[in-house]
Amino acid sequence: MDIAIFDNGHTQASTLREALVAEGHGVQILAADTAQMTCDLIVLDAAAWSAAAINRLARRLPNAELLLLVNDLDTKLPSEAAMALLKPVDPTKLLRLVRLLDEARSGRGDPRDLVDFETLFSGDSPAIVDLLRQVRLVAQSEAPVAIYGELGSGRVVAARAIHDRSLRQGRAFIPVNAAAFPGDQLDHYLFGGSHPLIQRADGGTLFIDCATELAANVQPKLLRVVDERLLAVAGVDHRIDVRVMIGDERASMTKGSLRPQLYYRLKVHEVELPPLRERANDLGAIVGRILERLGRPALLSDAAARSLGAYAFPGNVRELAHALMHAVVLAQGSRIEVEHLPVDIQEQLPSTPAQTDVDELDPASLESLEAVARRFERTYLLRVLRAVGGNRTRAAKILDLSRKGLWQKLKAHGIPAHEGRDAAEAVAVGAEDESDLG
Repeated sequence: MDIAIFDNGHTQASTLREALVAEGHGVQILAADTAQMTCDLIVLDAAAWSAAAINRLARRLPNAELLLLVNDLDTKLPSEAAMALLKPVDPTKLLRLVRLLDEARSGRGDPRDLVDFETLFSGDSPAIVDLLRQVRLVAQSEAPVAIYGELGSGRVVAARAIHDRSLRQGRAFIPVNAAAFPGDQLDHYLFGGSHPLIQRADGGTLFIDCATELAANVQPKLLRVVDERLLAVAGVDHRIDVRVMIGDERASMTKGSLRPQLYYRLKVHEVELPPLRERANDLGAIVGRILERLGRPALLSDAAARSLGAYAFPGNVRELAHALMHAVVLAQGSRIEVEHLPVDIQEQLPSTPAQTDVDELDPASLESLEAVARRFERTYLLRVLRAVGGNRTRAAKILDLSRKGLWQKLKAHGIPAHEGRDAAEAVAVGAEDESDLG
């Protein structure tokens, strides 16, 4: 990353630059803002700048991250997008934050990149072994394919796997999400202009996900490509050789939003993706693969693993990738514990004896009223943080606490102060809240 440190004599500029340069970052130390300055991260002492000057700088460099060095973590920040680190700065904490920011900006932390072929096909459950067999068989054909699977189950990954194992490997694979194009936009995107997108797939594969969202005016054109291998460009027919695949949930496909003549033409081969909840024996292998992709292998506690195993994952492998990315950010390089997981997953821990019928309890297993109240307080704090997206000011107001009082509660319960924000936002505030919790 390119980093600019504004030095007012109290920013440890030389020490911080030395640590950052050793990690391969480009660092410039500045005395004042210059119109020519460009960077990925700005570091400055909040006490030395007015709120107006900081906001001007943030507006001028909207793509740069803003890190403010503060004397007190209850200091009101002039920009909601800014991060904060307590002075004097611990170089280790700064390096950890910069590493996370660099991953997020480069896309290495994007959950979409975490669900690849190796991730989806990890494990050896009968369901995944059968899916791999289907992929290999269908790859030998040139006929259209319908890929059924729930949201987040890896339909695009499966389509790509078929393409890569077919005679079309090495040629264009173009995935299109029909749900992302309202109205007539998909028609223009696929078939419009002098060189339409579908023509660029000639010789390769076109995969249309969320196919039930295909507009009525697109379907006849797609049917002509499949049936007659003809594409009209500027009123002139051109021969085109494209293998078409579609994807969606099976229930949606059968509701009739696709013209029958198109749907039955495209479902020559049918591939069904198993939901993650039916792959319990594969979960450990999938988690290991995702953590490896995140650069955090084998850092999962037994309790966290049990929480993941007890959760149904309605969003399937994609939701799991989001959850683990969230956990890695909150864990800050340490072992992933239950409290680092999203709240929905934390709440899936198997019931304790204290939650069962009183008549069935062993008196030796009963807890004190204080212990029960403490557990309830922790659960409620997590729910409030989640409801307000991790915004501590709003959470404190709802709970009728001061910001400092909320921080003390979070620290007492071992809750990261940035709990409740999604993984991408947590990257941007991780340093502030990590310092909050000492």
